[in-house]
Amino acid sequence: MEEEKKLTKAKFGIPTLDLALGGGIPRGSVILIEDKVGVEPAPLVMKFLTEALRKGEYGYILSTEHPFVFYSGLLKALGVNPEIVTETRRLIYIDAFTDPFSWGEFRPETKYFVRNISDTREVNQVVRSALLHVNPQIQIRGVVDSFSTMVVTSDIEKAPLAYLQHQIAAQKKTDRVLVMIVHADAHQKHYLRAFEHMVDGVISLTKTELEEWHTFRTTLRIQKMPEGEYSRDEFWYEFTEGKILITKR
Repeated sequence: MEEEKKLTKAKFGIPTLDLALGGGIPRGSVILIEDKVGVEPAPLVMKFLTEALRKGEYGYILSTEHPFVFYSGLLKALGVNPEIVTETRRLIYIDAFTDPFSWGEFRPETKYFVRNISDTREVNQVVRSALLHVNPQIQIRGVVDSFSTMVVTSDIEKAPLAYLQHQIAAQKKTDRVLVMIVHADAHQKHYLRAFEHMVDGVISLTKTELEEWHTFRTTLRIQKMPEGEYSRDEFWYEFTEGKILITKR
């Protein structure tokens, strides 16, 4: 049974990263992608989704920060036709960006949207409805971009933690994988540590200054991963011309 789990790990399709992760992310996991100011994590999580689509899996994006055209551009850059995957409903975009608090000034153009991102029950209901068409035997990968927005807009401090705990239990039950972007700079340290403690894995992206060149590069580090089979090394991360390059620092 344990061997079967290893064989079904969800890969990014980036050999260096997948190897560092011990073969990929175990199914049933919730993973945080932590970024800091000046770092753009979206290409990495979209690469995770495009790899799923290429393997016949399904995916969804719950976005509180960008319209679909933003992700559409990344999909094209990564070699996936956004029109085909959305028309066939293999990729679902859930809009929690256009009108997240039901002000009514703008109307979402997508079928699935969230009116109040601080209402975690509504968020869960919309996600479930969006995935009803997927055969239970097909693997699903999800992306929340970003969990930070849900946290800072919540009127009840415990609500986002309850949502996170629910997602952790839900992924375990269904063997799905959920990746959530968290802006580390947006949270107090003790709150961020609570997120990290609860989830299965954490991958951090930070800006590192190269003093000799007076320039900055992005560093990727795996802080936590299920089963403990991962590299403790630091890596350089770069997204250029539709390719993600990860090399050992």
